[in-house]
Amino acid sequence: MKLKFKRLILFFVLVYLFTWSFWGISLLDSQNIIDSPIPREIFGIIGAFGPSIVGLIFLVRFKNRKFLPILKETFIMKGKLFWKLFAFLFMPLVLFVSYIVSHYLFSVEYTLEWFKTPLLIPIVYFYILILGGPLGEEIGWRGYALKELLNKFNPFVASLILGVIWTCWHIPAFFIEGSAQEGISFYLYFINTIVLTLFITILFIKTKFRISSGLYFHASANFALGIFYIIDEPLGLLFVGIFMIASIIYLLFKYRTVYFQKIDETLLVAV
Repeated sequence: MKLKFKRLILFFVLVYLFTWSFWGISLLDSQNIIDSPIPREIFGIIGAFGPSIVGLIFLVRFKNRKFLPILKETFIMKGKLFWKLFAFLFMPLVLFVSYIVSHYLFSVEYTLEWFKTPLLIPIVYFYILILGGPLGEEIGWRGYALKELLNKFNPFVASLILGVIWTCWHIPAFFIEGSAQEGISFYLYFINTIVLTLFITILFIKTKFRISSGLYFHASANFALGIFYIIDEPLGLLFVGIFMIASIIYLLFKYRTVYFQKIDETLLVAV
Protein backbone atom coordinates (compact mmCIF):
# COMPACT_ATOMS: atom_id res chain seq x y z
CA MET A 1 0.00 0.00 0.00
CA LYS A 2 2.84 2.41 0.81
CA LEU A 3 4.42 1.72 -2.57
CA LYS A 4 1.12 2.39 -4.35
CA PHE A 5 0.72 5.69 -2.50
CA LYS A 6 4.27 6.73 -3.34
CA ARG A 7 3.51 5.98 -6.99
CA LEU A 8 0.38 8.13 -6.75
CA ILE A 9 2.44 11.02 -5.36
CA LEU A 10 4.94 10.48 -8.19
CA PHE A 11 2.05 10.56 -10.66
CA PHE A 12 0.88 13.94 -9.40
CA VAL A 13 4.43 15.34 -9.42
CA LEU A 14 5.05 14.20 -13.00
CA VAL A 15 1.69 15.54 -14.18
CA TYR A 16 2.46 18.96 -12.70
CA LEU A 17 5.98 18.95 -14.19
CA PHE A 18 4.73 17.97 -17.63
CA THR A 19 1.85 20.43 -17.76
CA TRP A 20 3.52 23.38 -16.07
CA SER A 21 6.56 23.05 -18.33
CA PHE A 22 4.45 23.62 -21.44
CA TRP A 23 2.08 26.09 -19.78
CA GLY A 24 5.13 27.93 -18.44
CA ILE A 25 6.27 28.61 -22.00
CA SER A 26 2.76 29.80 -22.86
CA LEU A 27 2.73 32.02 -19.76
CA LEU A 28 6.11 33.58 -20.55
CA ASP A 29 4.96 34.25 -24.11
CA SER A 30 1.68 35.82 -22.96
CA GLN A 31 3.62 38.11 -20.59
CA ASN A 32 6.00 39.12 -23.44
CA ILE A 33 8.96 37.72 -21.53
CA ILE A 34 9.78 35.50 -24.49
CA ASP A 35 8.67 35.64 -28.11
CA SER A 36 7.74 32.09 -29.06
CA PRO A 37 7.65 31.29 -32.80
CA ILE A 38 5.01 28.67 -31.97
CA PRO A 39 1.54 29.93 -30.99
CA ARG A 40 1.10 29.75 -27.23
CA GLU A 41 -2.18 27.88 -27.73
CA ILE A 42 -0.20 24.86 -28.96
CA PHE A 43 1.74 24.71 -25.71
CA GLY A 44 -1.55 25.07 -23.85
CA ILE A 45 -3.07 22.08 -25.63
CA ILE A 46 0.03 19.90 -25.19
CA GLY A 47 0.24 20.77 -21.50
CA ALA A 48 -3.43 19.92 -21.02
CA PHE A 49 -2.65 16.31 -22.03
CA GLY A 50 -0.28 15.87 -19.10
CA PRO A 51 -2.66 13.92 -16.82
CA SER A 52 -3.73 11.45 -19.51
CA ILE A 53 -0.23 10.92 -20.90
CA VAL A 54 1.26 10.26 -17.48
CA GLY A 55 -1.83 8.29 -16.44
CA LEU A 56 -1.60 6.08 -19.51
CA ILE A 57 2.07 5.36 -18.79
CA PHE A 58 1.29 4.47 -15.17
CA LEU A 59 -1.65 2.24 -16.13
CA VAL A 60 0.46 0.30 -18.61
CA ARG A 61 3.62 0.18 -16.48
CA PHE A 62 2.25 -0.39 -12.99
CA LYS A 63 -1.24 -1.81 -13.58
CA ASN A 64 -0.35 -4.09 -16.49
CA ARG A 65 -3.13 -2.59 -18.57
CA LYS A 66 -3.18 -2.86 -22.35
CA PHE A 67 -3.63 0.19 -24.54
CA LEU A 68 -6.74 -0.95 -26.45
CA PRO A 69 -8.79 -1.87 -23.34
CA ILE A 70 -7.90 1.51 -21.82
CA LEU A 71 -9.04 3.20 -25.03
CA LYS A 72 -12.29 1.24 -24.94
CA GLU A 73 -12.87 2.15 -21.30
CA THR A 74 -12.20 5.80 -22.15
CA PHE A 75 -14.97 6.09 -24.74
CA ILE A 76 -17.54 3.36 -24.01
CA MET A 77 -19.82 3.78 -21.01
CA LYS A 78 -21.44 1.09 -18.90
CA GLY A 79 -24.15 1.26 -16.28
CA LYS A 80 -27.79 2.27 -16.11
CA LEU A 81 -29.34 4.67 -18.60
CA PHE A 82 -29.94 7.26 -15.87
CA TRP A 83 -26.22 7.67 -15.22
CA LYS A 84 -25.40 7.81 -18.91
CA LEU A 85 -27.93 10.62 -19.33
CA PHE A 86 -26.55 12.27 -16.20
CA ALA A 87 -23.08 12.35 -17.75
CA PHE A 88 -24.25 14.09 -20.90
CA LEU A 89 -27.20 16.20 -19.79
CA PHE A 90 -26.84 17.27 -16.16
CA MET A 91 -24.55 20.29 -16.60
CA PRO A 92 -26.26 21.52 -19.80
CA LEU A 93 -29.56 21.38 -17.91
CA VAL A 94 -28.09 23.32 -14.98
CA LEU A 95 -26.87 26.06 -17.32
CA PHE A 96 -30.07 26.04 -19.38
CA VAL A 97 -32.38 26.30 -16.36
CA SER A 98 -30.15 29.01 -14.86
CA TYR A 99 -30.41 30.92 -18.13
CA ILE A 100 -34.22 30.57 -18.25
CA VAL A 101 -34.70 31.68 -14.64
CA SER A 102 -32.30 34.63 -14.75
CA HIS A 103 -33.38 35.81 -18.22
CA TYR A 104 -37.15 35.41 -18.08
CA LEU A 105 -37.80 36.02 -14.38
CA PHE A 106 -35.13 38.63 -13.71
CA SER A 107 -34.67 40.14 -17.21
CA VAL A 108 -30.92 39.51 -17.36
CA GLU A 109 -29.73 39.86 -20.95
CA TYR A 110 -27.17 37.50 -22.47
CA THR A 111 -25.53 37.45 -25.89
CA LEU A 112 -25.15 33.67 -26.34
CA GLU A 113 -23.04 34.01 -29.48
CA TRP A 114 -22.96 30.29 -30.34
CA PHE A 115 -26.71 30.14 -30.91
CA LYS A 116 -26.28 32.53 -33.83
CA THR A 117 -24.44 29.68 -35.62
CA PRO A 118 -26.21 26.55 -34.29
CA LEU A 119 -24.68 24.22 -36.90
CA LEU A 120 -21.28 24.78 -35.30
CA ILE A 121 -22.42 23.72 -31.82
CA PRO A 122 -21.79 19.94 -32.34
CA ILE A 123 -18.32 20.80 -33.66
CA VAL A 124 -17.67 22.83 -30.52
CA TYR A 125 -18.61 19.82 -28.37
CA PHE A 126 -16.21 17.46 -30.15
CA TYR A 127 -13.44 20.05 -30.09
CA ILE A 128 -13.89 20.42 -26.33
CA LEU A 129 -14.02 16.64 -25.89
CA ILE A 130 -10.78 15.98 -27.77
CA LEU A 131 -8.69 19.16 -27.41
CA GLY A 132 -10.47 21.20 -24.74
CA GLY A 133 -9.32 19.26 -21.68
CA PRO A 134 -11.40 16.12 -21.01
CA LEU A 135 -9.48 13.64 -23.17
CA GLY A 136 -6.19 15.15 -22.05
CA GLU A 137 -7.07 14.78 -18.37
CA GLU A 138 -9.50 11.99 -17.57
CA ILE A 139 -7.30 8.93 -18.22
CA GLY A 140 -5.07 10.35 -15.50
CA TRP A 141 -7.48 11.98 -13.05
CA ARG A 142 -10.14 9.28 -13.02
CA GLY A 143 -8.53 6.30 -14.78
CA TYR A 144 -5.47 6.24 -12.52
CA ALA A 145 -5.57 8.78 -9.68
CA LEU A 146 -9.16 8.38 -8.47
CA LYS A 147 -8.91 4.59 -8.43
CA GLU A 148 -5.71 4.80 -6.39
CA LEU A 149 -7.27 7.27 -3.96
CA LEU A 150 -10.33 5.03 -3.57
CA ASN A 151 -8.01 2.23 -2.50
CA LYS A 152 -7.04 4.33 0.53
CA PHE A 153 -9.96 6.72 1.21
CA ASN A 154 -13.73 6.76 0.98
CA PRO A 155 -15.16 8.43 -2.16
CA PHE A 156 -15.92 11.72 -0.40
CA VAL A 157 -12.41 12.21 0.94
CA ALA A 158 -10.89 10.94 -2.32
CA SER A 159 -12.96 13.53 -4.21
CA LEU A 160 -11.82 16.37 -1.97
CA ILE A 161 -8.16 15.41 -2.39
CA LEU A 162 -8.42 15.04 -6.15
CA GLY A 163 -10.51 18.21 -6.43
CA VAL A 164 -7.82 20.27 -4.69
CA ILE A 165 -5.06 18.78 -6.84
CA TRP A 166 -7.12 19.25 -10.01
CA THR A 167 -7.83 22.88 -9.12
CA CYS A 168 -4.23 23.77 -8.31
CA TRP A 169 -3.03 22.07 -11.49
CA HIS A 170 -4.84 24.85 -13.39
CA ILE A 171 -3.07 27.72 -11.57
CA PRO A 172 -0.75 28.79 -14.46
CA ALA A 173 -3.77 29.06 -16.76
CA PHE A 174 -5.17 31.90 -14.64
CA PHE A 175 -2.24 34.08 -15.78
CA ILE A 176 -2.15 33.09 -19.47
CA GLU A 177 -3.83 35.56 -21.79
CA GLY A 178 -6.66 33.94 -23.72
CA SER A 179 -7.00 30.86 -21.53
CA ALA A 180 -10.41 29.68 -20.30
CA GLN A 181 -9.40 30.50 -16.73
CA GLU A 182 -8.22 34.05 -17.43
CA GLY A 183 -10.22 36.57 -15.40
CA ILE A 184 -12.13 33.95 -13.39
CA SER A 185 -12.16 34.11 -9.58
CA PHE A 186 -9.84 31.39 -8.30
CA TYR A 187 -11.97 30.87 -5.21
CA LEU A 188 -15.16 30.31 -7.21
CA TYR A 189 -13.23 28.08 -9.59
CA PHE A 190 -11.96 26.09 -6.61
CA ILE A 191 -15.49 25.50 -5.29
CA ASN A 192 -16.76 24.64 -8.77
CA THR A 193 -14.00 22.07 -9.33
CA ILE A 194 -14.59 20.41 -5.95
CA VAL A 195 -18.31 20.10 -6.70
CA LEU A 196 -17.64 18.78 -10.21
CA THR A 197 -15.26 16.21 -8.74
CA LEU A 198 -17.95 15.01 -6.33
CA PHE A 199 -20.38 14.66 -9.25
CA ILE A 200 -17.88 12.74 -11.34
CA THR A 201 -16.95 10.42 -8.47
CA ILE A 202 -20.50 9.14 -7.93
CA LEU A 203 -20.92 8.86 -11.69
CA PHE A 204 -17.61 6.99 -11.95
CA ILE A 205 -18.69 4.50 -9.30
CA LYS A 206 -22.17 4.00 -10.73
CA THR A 207 -20.83 3.36 -14.25
CA LYS A 208 -18.47 0.58 -13.13
CA PHE A 209 -15.39 2.80 -12.77
CA ARG A 210 -15.23 3.73 -16.44
CA ILE A 211 -12.99 6.59 -17.57
CA SER A 212 -15.70 7.46 -20.09
CA SER A 213 -18.05 8.71 -17.37
CA GLY A 214 -15.55 11.38 -16.34
CA LEU A 215 -14.70 12.13 -19.95
CA TYR A 216 -18.26 12.84 -21.04
CA PHE A 217 -19.32 14.66 -17.86
CA HIS A 218 -16.21 16.85 -18.03
CA ALA A 219 -16.81 17.57 -21.72
CA SER A 220 -20.49 18.35 -21.19
CA ALA A 221 -19.67 20.69 -18.29
CA ASN A 222 -17.10 22.64 -20.32
CA PHE A 223 -19.41 22.64 -23.33
CA ALA A 224 -22.41 23.91 -21.35
CA LEU A 225 -20.39 26.69 -19.71
CA GLY A 226 -19.22 27.80 -23.16
CA ILE A 227 -22.54 27.57 -24.98
CA PHE A 228 -24.63 29.07 -22.18
CA TYR A 229 -22.04 31.61 -21.13
CA ILE A 230 -24.02 33.27 -18.35
CA ILE A 231 -21.53 33.21 -15.48
CA ASP A 232 -20.20 36.67 -16.27
CA GLU A 233 -23.51 38.04 -14.96
CA PRO A 234 -23.90 37.89 -11.15
CA LEU A 235 -27.43 36.48 -11.25
CA GLY A 236 -26.51 33.89 -13.84
CA LEU A 237 -23.53 32.79 -11.75
CA LEU A 238 -25.70 32.78 -8.61
CA PHE A 239 -28.31 30.45 -10.06
CA VAL A 240 -25.70 28.10 -11.51
CA GLY A 241 -24.13 27.91 -8.06
CA ILE A 242 -27.47 27.35 -6.32
CA PHE A 243 -28.47 24.51 -8.64
CA MET A 244 -25.06 22.82 -8.45
CA ILE A 245 -24.75 23.08 -4.66
CA ALA A 246 -28.34 21.91 -4.13
CA SER A 247 -27.78 18.97 -6.46
CA ILE A 248 -24.57 17.81 -4.81
CA ILE A 249 -26.13 18.10 -1.33
CA TYR A 250 -29.00 15.91 -2.56
CA LEU A 251 -26.60 13.34 -4.01
CA LEU A 252 -24.44 13.32 -0.88
CA PHE A 253 -27.53 12.55 1.18
CA LYS A 254 -29.13 10.05 -1.21
CA TYR A 255 -25.88 8.16 -1.80
CA ARG A 256 -24.31 8.73 1.61
CA THR A 257 -23.50 5.03 1.96
CA VAL A 258 -21.53 5.26 -1.29
CA TYR A 259 -19.76 8.53 -0.59
CA PHE A 260 -18.82 7.88 3.03
CA GLN A 261 -17.96 4.19 3.06
CA LYS A 262 -14.72 2.81 1.70
CA ILE A 263 -15.14 0.79 -1.48
CA ASP A 264 -14.14 -2.86 -1.58
CA GLU A 265 -10.74 -2.87 -3.27
CA THR A 266 -11.63 -5.92 -5.36
CA LEU A 267 -14.24 -3.83 -7.20
CA LEU A 268 -11.51 -1.43 -8.34
CA VAL A 269 -9.48 -4.10 -10.09
CA ALA A 270 -9.73 -3.68 -13.85
CA VAL A 271 -11.44 -6.51 -15.71
